[in-house]
Amino acid sequence: RLAHRNGRLPPTMTVTLGYPLRLVVPGSVGIRNVKWVGEITTSDVEAVGPWQRGIAYKGFSPNVKSFEGVDVEKVLSMHEMPVQSAIVSPISGTKVAVEDKDANETVTVAGWAWSGGGRGIVRVDVSTDGGKTWNTAELGEGKDQNPSRAWAWTFWELELPVPSDALAKGGMEICCRATDASYCVQVRALTATIAASIILVVVASVTLVASDATVDSTIDANPAGPKITTTATYLTATALPCHALAGKPREDMEHPWSE
Repeated sequence: RLAHRNGRLPPTMTVTLGYPLRLVVPGSVGIRNVKWVGEITTSDVEAVGPWQRGIAYKGFSPNVKSFEGVDVEKVLSMHEMPVQSAIVSPISGTKVAVEDKDANETVTVAGWAWSGGGRGIVRVDVSTDGGKTWNTAELGEGKDQNPSRAWAWTFWELELPVPSDALAKGGMEICCRATDASYCVQVRALTATIAASIILVVVASVTLVASDATVDSTIDANPAGPKITTTATYLTATALPCHALAGKPREDMEHPWSE
């Protein structure tokens, strides 16, 4: 799709968002959503450039320590992102009051999940023991999308049981994993080795304190949030020269686009 404005009122598109014209490729890695489009051509070879033929959007075996002797251009470029999820609450570093170490205490955990290629999310699991055991979250907004055309996030929430020894330890680490409509599962274990340019393990560290203690509602100055590392006939979009870019990159995802 080619977009010339987004869904804001009044409809507009800033230079930061790709004015005057940009590509929108739902379900594909962000780099394929080319901004500032000036020309589109078709070709039987992949476009020459670091984002197509370089290492930036390609995955390699963990045993690759050097690219000497590796023909990077022959490695398939990434187009669809793998399944992923993130914890947005509690933020890592948050302190949570616990009434009784012997009671069945819970902590509300929430986040989002998404998969490339328009694949919907069928399940999100949450763990407090590094992936040995899991609790299944309840899916919220986004769960009713067409499972083969799910372009938006699916939100999830869970009342997570607090492990009996968590208060004595002073806290716990929470991790999540998502499963998409193709039953591709996010990395199964925190100890798994993931190739460069592939997604991700998300961990939130939560400090637990007794309910009669003073709870500091502030969080660390630099909390450890979600850690995301990005890993025929060709259609090539050439971007126009662009100057003085400014603004927040995440504005890209706030509104639908007009074709």
